[in-house]
Amino acid sequence: MPTMEGIVNVLNHIGAQKKGKQTRVLWHSLREEPVIYINGRPFVLRDAERPFSNLEYTGINRERVEQMEFRLKEDILQEASRYGNKILVTDELPNGQMVDQWESVISDTVKTPLEVYEELQHQGYLVDYERVPITDEKAPKEGDFDNLVHRISQVDMETEIVFNCQMGRGRTTTGMVISTLVYLNRIGASGIPRTSSIGKVFYAGNDVDDYSPSSEEAILRGEYAVIRSLGGVEGKRQVDKVIDKCDSMQNLREAIATYRNSTLRQPDEMKREASLSFFVEYLERYYFLICFAVYVHSVSSAHQATSSGVNFSDWMRARPELYSILRREAVKNPQTGNLGLLALTRQEQQLVGREGADSRERRAPASNGEGRLLRRDPMGALGYSSSKPTLPKIIESADGRPHEMDVVAAMRNGEVLGRQTVLKSDHCPGCHNLNLPERVEGAPNFREIPGFSVYGVANPTVDGIRAVIQRVSTSKGNRPILWHNMREEPVIYIHGKPFVLREVERPYKNMLEYTGIGRDRVERMEARLKEDILREAERYDGAIMVIHETDNGEIFDAWENVNNEAVLTPLEVYKCLDSEGLPIKYARVPITDGKAPKSSDFDTVAFNVAAACKDAALVFNCQMGRGRTTTGTVIACLLRLRINHGRPIGMPAIQNNHEDTIDADYSSGEETMDHNGHLNSESWKPHTLTELHPRFDINDILLLRKITRLFDNGIECRQILDTVIDKCSALQNIRQAVLQYTKVISQQNMEPRVRRVALNRGAEYLERYLKLIAFSAYLGSEAFDGFCGQGETKISFKNWLQQRPEIQTMKWSIRLRPGRFFTVPDEHKATCQPLQSDVTMEAIVKARNGSVLGKGSILKMYFFPGQRRSSSMNFRGTPHVIKESPVGWGLRLEFPHLNILLKVDLKYKKSVT
Repeated sequence: MPTMEGIVNVLNHIGAQKKGKQTRVLWHSLREEPVIYINGRPFVLRDAERPFSNLEYTGINRERVEQMEFRLKEDILQEASRYGNKILVTDELPNGQMVDQWESVISDTVKTPLEVYEELQHQGYLVDYERVPITDEKAPKEGDFDNLVHRISQVDMETEIVFNCQMGRGRTTTGMVISTLVYLNRIGASGIPRTSSIGKVFYAGNDVDDYSPSSEEAILRGEYAVIRSLGGVEGKRQVDKVIDKCDSMQNLREAIATYRNSTLRQPDEMKREASLSFFVEYLERYYFLICFAVYVHSVSSAHQATSSGVNFSDWMRARPELYSILRREAVKNPQTGNLGLLALTRQEQQLVGREGADSRERRAPASNGEGRLLRRDPMGALGYSSSKPTLPKIIESADGRPHEMDVVAAMRNGEVLGRQTVLKSDHCPGCHNLNLPERVEGAPNFREIPGFSVYGVANPTVDGIRAVIQRVSTSKGNRPILWHNMREEPVIYIHGKPFVLREVERPYKNMLEYTGIGRDRVERMEARLKEDILREAERYDGAIMVIHETDNGEIFDAWENVNNEAVLTPLEVYKCLDSEGLPIKYARVPITDGKAPKSSDFDTVAFNVAAACKDAALVFNCQMGRGRTTTGTVIACLLRLRINHGRPIGMPAIQNNHEDTIDADYSSGEETMDHNGHLNSESWKPHTLTELHPRFDINDILLLRKITRLFDNGIECRQILDTVIDKCSALQNIRQAVLQYTKVISQQNMEPRVRRVALNRGAEYLERYLKLIAFSAYLGSEAFDGFCGQGETKISFKNWLQQRPEIQTMKWSIRLRPGRFFTVPDEHKATCQPLQSDVTMEAIVKARNGSVLGKGSILKMYFFPGQRRSSSMNFRGTPHVIKESPVGWGLRLEFPHLNILLKVDLKYKKSVT
C-alpha cells in the first residue's frame, strides 16, 4: 500500500504529467477494507484486540466501501476535535512492534483514496482511479473479472496499468494476470486456437477422478484432477505462461504446490485442515483464471465481449458444468438418466430455470455416477490420495432419500442443524502422537501427568470414555473421576461416535459463531441439535445423513439409522455412564480454540476440583487433546498442589526435574491456525532456541519480569508453574511455545504473512502464560483459602483480578502491541517510544463512537518499507514496485508481435504495494 508520496513517485517515473511524457495511467486498488490517508500515510481500520487481522467485508462493492471511507474521515475529524485536532493512531515497526502516537490533523490532511487520486488529477497527473474490492486470499468473483475487463478494455493501448492491494502479493498478482490476458487478446497474441473443445468439461471415467500428480514437476505444473477435468489445455498453457511472467512476488502454481505439500506432510490434524483450506482457495483462483482465459478467447476480443453484453458472468452462467466441479456434485441416476441439481446457488437455480433441458444435456455425468465437490471434498476432488479407498456408496432407497449431502443440507431447517450445515465425524484417531507411552483405543492422545492423578485426552468415542475409566479408575480401586470437556462447539454422539456441526462448504473449519459461549447455552444447543436430528430422521425413514473422513483426508456421505437411544448429547452420555454405576462426574467448560481461558473458566475448574475428592482422577479433553487440554492439566496440577499442600504453594513430594523434562520431545504447535497463514508444528527441543538466539530467554520479555515482581510470592509461584508446565508438556509446552514463535518472528527474511501469524499466536501464548502466572500467585495467596478449607477468605480469581487492574492493563498491552514483547535484545531497536500509556490508549479506544471508527477500533498504519524485496525500481514510499521484464517471455517466439510484446513487458503493468 503506497503513501501519497509513493504514488507521486510512481506517476513521475511513468511520466504521467501533462507537462511530461503525457502517459496515461489506470490505477486499480484491490483493497476490500476501508483505507484512509492521514498526513499522506495510509491507515487501515482494525479491531484493537486483533490488530493484525483483516476485518472482512466479503461481497462489498465499490460504492459501499467508498461510503465507509468517507464516513471514516468524518469520524476522525470529529474525534480529533475533542483532542486538540489530534487523532491517536498506531504505527507498526518492521520488527512487529506497535507504537501509539498522536497525529495532528485538519480537514485537508485526512483524505479517502478517491480524494487522493482526484487531487492528483487536479495537480495535472493523467491518472484514473478504479476500486475493485476483492477479499484477501480469495479468488475474484465473476463480477470482479467483469469490472476489470470493462475498464481495461476501454483504455488506450498505450495506457499504463497499475495494481495495488495490501502487500502487493496475492490480489495484485492476480490482477496483473487478468490484465495481461486481456491485453494479449486485444493485440491478437493469445496463442490459443479457437476450437470447439475450449471450455468443455472433460470426463474420462476414472482417468480424471483417480489422477494424482505423480511428481514434483507435475505438481508445480498444476496438473490436478480438477484442472484436468476443465479441459481447455491451451487456456491453461497460456495462464501458466502469464503466471510465470507475473511471479515477482508470488507464483500461484508454486503457492498451490506449497500448500499441497504442507497438507500431505503436516502431522497435526487441525493445521493440516488449515493448509487444505488455503490450498482450495488458491486452486479455485487458478481454476477461474483458466476459465477466464478461455472466455476472453472464445469471443473475437474483450472489447467486443463487453460491448455485446457477453461478460464473464454471463459466459459462466451459460456453462453450469464449470460450476459443477467447484460448487456441487452432479450425480447421474443410472435408472432414470436424470441429473440431480445439488445445493444450487440462487444464481444457478435461475440459470437452470432459464436453460431447461439444453443446460442439462450440457452437464456431462460424473464418472462412476459420483462427482467431486472441491470445497466439500478437496482431498478427493484434487486427486490427493495415492490410492482410491473403497468408500461406502449411497444408494437411493425406494422411499426417495436424496443421493447427496448437498440436497439434504439445502433442505435442512432445524434450529441448530440448519440450512447448509452438516454433521461431520469428530473423532480423529489419526491425531494420536506416536511418542506417547500409552495408547487407549477410542481415546487418542491419552496421557497421564507424572506425579499427579491428572490426565489429558482428545475427543473420545463412548467406548473410548469407557476405556479411560477402566484405565484411571476401575484398575485403581474404583476411584472417582471428574471429567472436564473443554469443547466450545456443539457435539452430538450418534451410535457412540462424536459428530460436530460444520458448514457444508467448510467441513474442516470450526464454526466461529460460538466464541465465548457459556456452558448452559452450548448444552441447550446440543439438546436442540438432538431434536433436529430426530425430527429430520422422520423425513428419511429413520435415518440422518452425516459425513465421515478417511485417514487420507477424503470425506464421504453416509446414512446413519437413528432413534432416540442412538443420539445422545455429551451430557447424556456421561449421565448414562454414571447411571451404570461408573464413578464419573462430568463438567463442561467451553473455551475458544487457540485462546487463553477466561478468568471465569479458571474459577469453574477451581471450584470443581476443590469440591471433588482428594483422590479423584481429573481428566481433560478438547478436540485434539492438545492446546486447551494441556492448559486444563496445568491448572488442575496447580490446584492439586495448593489443595493438598497448602500455602506457600510448593511441590514437597515431587522433585523439580526441570532439566530432564525440558528435553522431552514435544511440540509447541496450537490445535488450529488462523486464516491468515500456516506455521508447521514440527517437534523441536527448546534448547535449540538458545543455539539460534543465545541472547534471548523467556525472562527477556519485560512483561513477565514485571508481573513476577508484582506479587510478594511471584518468583516462587512462577517457579512452581514452570515445573508444572514442563510436566504437562507431552504434547505442548506453553512457556516454550512463546519462545518458538519468537524464533519465527525474529527472522527478518521470513515471509511477512507468516511472521504476522507467528506474532498473533505468540501473543495468544504469552497471554495464556501471563494468566497462568497470575493464577499461580492467586493460589499462593489467602484468597483461595476458603475454597479448600484452609481459612475463611473466599475470593474468586475473577474478582481477585478485578482488584488488580494492572494485570488487565498488561493483558491489553499484549493484544494491542504484541511486537514489542518479542524483540530479540539489541536487535531492531525501536526508533520511537510510545507516547501514550496502555491505560490511556485503552480509554481512548473504548470511548470511540463513530459510525465506522467505533468502540474498540484502532487506526493502524499500513506501510512497511522494511519489507521491500529486491527490485529494479526503488521509489520512496512505494515498496514492492514490480515491472515485467522481456527476458524469457515465451509468447514472443510464437507470434509476430515482438515489438508490441516488448512494450507490454517493459511498461504495460506494474504492481505497487
